[in-house]
Amino acid sequence: KNTTLSPIFATHIARSGSTLFMDILNKHPAIVLARNYPYEVKPATYYARAARLMMQPGNHERSASATEFMRNDYQLGFNPFNHVSFDSVFSDADLRTDFYDRSSRQTLSQALREVSNDYYRHLAADQNKTSAAYFAEKCEAQGTTRTSLLNLFPDAYEIILTRDPRDIYCSSLAYFPDSERTNFLINIGNACKALVSVLHENRERTCAIKYEELLHDRPAVLAVVSAFLSIE
Repeated sequence: KNTTLSPIFATHIARSGSTLFMDILNKHPAIVLARNYPYEVKPATYYARAARLMMQPGNHERSASATEFMRNDYQLGFNPFNHVSFDSVFSDADLRTDFYDRSSRQTLSQALREVSNDYYRHLAADQNKTSAAYFAEKCEAQGTTRTSLLNLFPDAYEIILTRDPRDIYCSSLAYFPDSERTNFLINIGNACKALVSVLHENRERTCAIKYEELLHDRPAVLAVVSAFLSIE
């Protein structure tokens, strides 16, 4: 059936319990996700990145030029014709703007949202989750991925996972024992700044939970998540 599934993005930084949380979501009949541990199969994220690629103005120096983009079978780049050097193709500037800022954007967004939804509808059927209302993916707090996802899915539900940075550091040392400790501190510091920025946005459809409480007071945390998503 062509039910529209609402996205849930578990926004996190590394070593903050995202895999544990996805494992919990996976057990709910109303939530579908790709059962491939550690839950890094993210087609909606892929299509959101594709949307960003196809909708950004061209950048001939850093992305793709009008003469070279077709020569690389493995990379596409930003649309090279959505560029100031091709403004003269349209004698009516308003028509050009309407195409790139409205028509093209709306058509591509609708198609990429639909194909993301269709993937999870098929997955729900495969998993016999006939009452599925949501699909869920992990989302990294830092970088441009989250922005791309929320641009394509502005009504998405976002659950932000937090964890004491000191424990993240210890967990990172245990998980990556041969890595440089100084780099861990720098990377964790930058990631925490990104997460704080996300928390300060105060999006309407955002809920924050703590990893420590997920471990030690799981019923209370899941009650908050259930109320947030309006599911039992």
